[in-house]
Amino acid sequence: LVENIVQALSRDILREILFELHDESYHPIMLVHDEAVMEEVIGWGSLDRVLEAMSRDVRYTPGLPLKGAGFEKRFYFKD
Repeated sequence: LVENIVQALSRDILREILFELHDESYHPIMLVHDEAVMEEVIGWGSLDRVLEAMSRDVRYTPGLPLKGAGFEKRFYFKD
């Protein structure tokens, strides 16, 4: 039961962050479990901006420590 609650909350937090990134002109195109894959124009975006957005408070979980990790590649692969 606890695992389901944690997974559901994690999904809701990721959803909020992806909406914020979309509003900042990033384009999430795919989710793979807990990973977001985004498309960008080469040279336009910044991984640092994405990671900063992923560490911001979500309105209904203030103070919850959030952090993301990422990498940039021209194609998707599982790290």
